[in-house]
Amino acid sequence: MKKLLLNASMAFALAASCLVDLPASASEVANGAKSFVAQLSDRAVNQIGKAQVSEEERANRVRALMQDSFDIPRIASFVTGRVGANADAAARKEFEQVFLDYQVYTWTKRFKDYGGQTLVVGNAMPPDESGDVSVDSRLVDPAGKPPVEVTWRVRPEGNSYRGVDIVVEGVSMRITMQSDYRSILQRQGLPGLTAALKERVDGIRTGKIEVPPLKAGSAK
Repeated sequence: MKKLLLNASMAFALAASCLVDLPASASEVANGAKSFVAQLSDRAVNQIGKAQVSEEERANRVRALMQDSFDIPRIASFVTGRVGANADAAARKEFEQVFLDYQVYTWTKRFKDYGGQTLVVGNAMPPDESGDVSVDSRLVDPAGKPPVEVTWRVRPEGNSYRGVDIVVEGVSMRITMQSDYRSILQRQGLPGLTAALKERVDGIRTGKIEVPPLKAGSAK
């Protein structure tokens, strides 16, 4: 009898583990991605956009959001391509950090100029061949300016998701950065690009370089 109960318990445990490991359906993945983008937007607006905090604290909150919600190493690898892949691990790690700093201070400046815009999340497509999910949204301005069409590309990761690209008015930010970085990568390699981005980060932080707002018809 004990042996029978033990075998039944083992069978139940095995069945339960199989249920846990079953992959989610495409619609469940898409709905999860849509919820992820909505939560990301809510956090960005309430904890960063609307918050009356210092510039330093705003940057800290943007950094936390970036690290929690975006796959920075994957994006950095995409925009640096083969040159980045052939660089040594230390050079790649340094670039990833500077690349993150660049994103942090660019978006900190944009959030500083937050004017009450809201992100209306639309439909989410099933995962594509790469496993990424595209979530459509519109950045709506309360002053009646034309809305900005924004598509979020996110990738399932464990029980959550990570952003891998933002497409503004049909223009991919990671592809734009890849194109912008190509010439300096070819001439100076990854260390040269890292040095150039450091200068740009310093320029944004000190106000010497302006960060244009997102607007209809532009991805910058």
